[in-house]
Amino acid sequence: MQEIEVRHRVAFFDRSKLSAVLILGVVILASIGVILGLRQCVARDQVAVATAPSTTCGGDGECRDRQLCISAACVDIKPGLAECAEVQVHFATDSADMSAADKVAVERMARCLKADQSMKLVIAGSTDERGSAAHNSELSEKRAMAVARTLQQQGVSAQQLSVVSYGEHYPLCVESDRDCWAKNRQASLTPSEGAAVAK
Repeated sequence: MQEIEVRHRVAFFDRSKLSAVLILGVVILASIGVILGLRQCVARDQVAVATAPSTTCGGDGECRDRQLCISAACVDIKPGLAECAEVQVHFATDSADMSAADKVAVERMARCLKADQSMKLVIAGSTDERGSAAHNSELSEKRAMAVARTLQQQGVSAQQLSVVSYGEHYPLCVESDRDCWAKNRQASLTPSEGAAVAK
């Protein structure tokens, strides 16, 4: 009997190695899919956090343009909002410079005016009784104009503003002492008659 030569085929992979490679490939692809899925979830959550309205605030600057920070919450500016009613800005003796706290109050009023373009504001500058009538008239005008400039720097239209200079006339307090004088060195910011924002 003649011997038949058997040719052995050598497989590039044998079956056991092929199974291991396929399993490893599936594991790698699944891991890549999980990583990409997690990255998309994180990116989506970051977008949601960035666009979600703030529920708490520490100042008006943390709220949207048409909102005020009231009791640590951003509140929409609407007609009748008490924070958009009359504001008084006080000044040091013979000065038209606002304190930082008063500037914040004026900037808050600017937000109210920008939120309601139909709102008009009368800015009335005053002084205490000391000084000449001419000096007091000039100083009260400077005080009212300082407030008007600050409002305009915040984006308020000049058409929404009216400036009045009272000098020492129409005092808030009639006693002749330091406390009374301090009260009278001021500018009143008052929404005018017919304004959308009521007192």
